[in-house]
Amino acid sequence: MTLPNPKLLSYRQVIDHLDSHQQLVRAERPINDRHGQLVIDSRQVTAGDIFIALSGLTDDGNNYLAAAKANGAGMLISDQPEKSSPTTVIVKDSRLAWSQLCSLTYDQPENHLKLIGITGTNGKTSTTWMLNQMLSHSGHQSLLIGGVGIYHGERLIAPSPLTTPDPDLLYRLLAYAQQQNISYVVMEVSSHAIALQKVGALTFDVVIFTSFSQDHLDFHQTLTDYFNCKWQFIDQNNTASLIVLHDKVFRRAVANGYRCQHPNLWLYGQQINEMTRHQTMQHKILKTKKLHAYAELNLAGQTVEGWVNFFAPQAVGNFAVALLTMHQLSLTRGELFPAKKWTAVSQPPGRLEIIQRTPLVVVDYAHTPEALALSLQSLSFAGELTVVFGCGGGRDRQKRQLMGRVAEQLADRVILTNDNPRDENPATIVADICRGITDSSKVTIILDRRLAIKRAVSGARKDSAVLVAGKGCEDYQEIAGQRLAFDDREICRAVLSVG
Repeated sequence: MTLPNPKLLSYRQVIDHLDSHQQLVRAERPINDRHGQLVIDSRQVTAGDIFIALSGLTDDGNNYLAAAKANGAGMLISDQPEKSSPTTVIVKDSRLAWSQLCSLTYDQPENHLKLIGITGTNGKTSTTWMLNQMLSHSGHQSLLIGGVGIYHGERLIAPSPLTTPDPDLLYRLLAYAQQQNISYVVMEVSSHAIALQKVGALTFDVVIFTSFSQDHLDFHQTLTDYFNCKWQFIDQNNTASLIVLHDKVFRRAVANGYRCQHPNLWLYGQQINEMTRHQTMQHKILKTKKLHAYAELNLAGQTVEGWVNFFAPQAVGNFAVALLTMHQLSLTRGELFPAKKWTAVSQPPGRLEIIQRTPLVVVDYAHTPEALALSLQSLSFAGELTVVFGCGGGRDRQKRQLMGRVAEQLADRVILTNDNPRDENPATIVADICRGITDSSKVTIILDRRLAIKRAVSGARKDSAVLVAGKGCEDYQEIAGQRLAFDDREICRAVLSVG
């Protein structure tokens, strides 16, 4: 894959662009017509570059304005007047300015694309993946941007460093999409991306909010802050041609005084019969066979049904959202994505991925209390159930004991192990999880994740199931500052091949 290169911007272009977006607060005159690159690291500044000072969690680019100037920066951009020099261009929000100027460096490619943005605590990856597959199977060129990678149609073209890339890469990808005559960009939008204005300069044609539950409280501090951030994505795109909300999200919004008045607002879920004032889509599983489900979808009175290539209710819900989006954008010539093609749609790698059927061994990304509960519930039919999981270090500590409680309630055996402990003591993480567990007889602690998986998989009876949760398709493990090669799926396969 060859990505388009950014163009050099003149200082006049920068001023005019920021001014047209009502972002500019103050700029010294005169501004000459020199050209430069956008840079956010003062150490990478060369003569004539445009340095944007960004405030981060651990450092502040405003502390390096003088260094950037000394390295030859021709323009400095900051949102902190008290730290700037008289020649610094002051904006309302440096991160938003970064997004807006990245758009300019690639000639605003977003104006030539249909953008579909999907947010939610759980379900983002699966919904983007399924929608991208439906677009491909219907003959439409699409680009998927998400945590599992960057895909042109169903072809992986690059790994993704983040769920939602930073603006410099994000707009480069959008320019690539325009260059390749791609019509639709399906994108995961994380709460971090919303809060840090990565998508603040974009206007989406479709916005989807799949779910909300506890996560990322190390970043957002409170659940209310977290929900406010997610809802900001809806508010910023209230002119979208389609807005889709999970019914639990809508109920929470209404309970907290939020409003969403939109001519094409759809609510979906399994308990929405009383929501007659809104357009609704209800989905349910009628029967299962060999880990496939026969699903029924009701879209505003139109009922369709067919087999899908997965068995969990949450997966069927994500499928339903993708199907609704195809239908509402009239991408199937006025008809629903045909049921005969439903089994061609799969879940993304590492999302309830079946490694072996007897005994049933499944790897899943579930790393929040709600996601873990949903995955365990979906496997309750499979006999004795063992779950292997841990929690990430340096992240939301409050969810750890909640996940312990969920595991104890829904699994027969619990093996606690390392996830990505990062720089935190693994024993401390496990101790936090154990605070949610009352029956210690169910629990085994094996901090070495490889050994924990081996214990669970090699000890499973034919009529039982093992869920290895937390990392999904991640191919690494972060321990004490090192990123080590590690893939749950490969470990499971290795154990099974020996056994």
